[in-house]
Amino acid sequence: MDIRNLNIFFQIVEAGSVQGAARKLGLSRSALRRCLDELEAVIGAPLLHRDPTGVRLTPAGVVTLAEGRVLLEAADGLRRNARAAEREAWGTLRVIEPLGLPLAMHVSVLLATHLTLPKQRVVIRQLENPLSNLNEPFELMLHDGPAPDRNAWFSRVILRANLRLVASRDYLERRGVPKTVEELSEHDTLGWSRPGQPAGHWPLLAGGRWR
Repeated sequence: MDIRNLNIFFQIVEAGSVQGAARKLGLSRSALRRCLDELEAVIGAPLLHRDPTGVRLTPAGVVTLAEGRVLLEAADGLRRNARAAEREAWGTLRVIEPLGLPLAMHVSVLLATHLTLPKQRVVIRQLENPLSNLNEPFELMLHDGPAPDRNAWFSRVILRANLRLVASRDYLERRGVPKTVEELSEHDTLGWSRPGQPAGHWPLLAGGRWR
């Protein structure tokens, strides 16, 4: 199957007519019709109903539109990976990161990506719980906690961060320095949790949580 013909089919559907797609692509209508005819010959069924008002998908067209997206994304991924192997990565890198990611970490991701792939455009989306959106299109996802339990995915640890409590010298002189987690419960604490995380539940280095 010719990927170019499949892409022309997508352009016609998106534009709503052969004429609209031809105008957008800067090609003649006869050239687009020829590409569509070739694709329909390969599929073995008509993909569009064409009338004066535009085009409508046939049942075969509906299936081709849905499954063709996967094929086009795979072809695009193949091109990106091949160029990356020659250190010529290009195109768009789609990144998903947790909502509320610290600014310093957010900037570090952008800088590290730009230094590694200077020719790529980076688009970052922030989602409340990235791991619940594994069906979203992306090339890189940042998340915290355990890795997803799916054979098609793998995670690598890129950063370990400890949570620390800080207090002013004046406060500690007035209230004393807590020596244990139990003593900490007698102090006033202010904390911040990212969306989706239980407020006031702080993980302990030795395991478990304190609230």
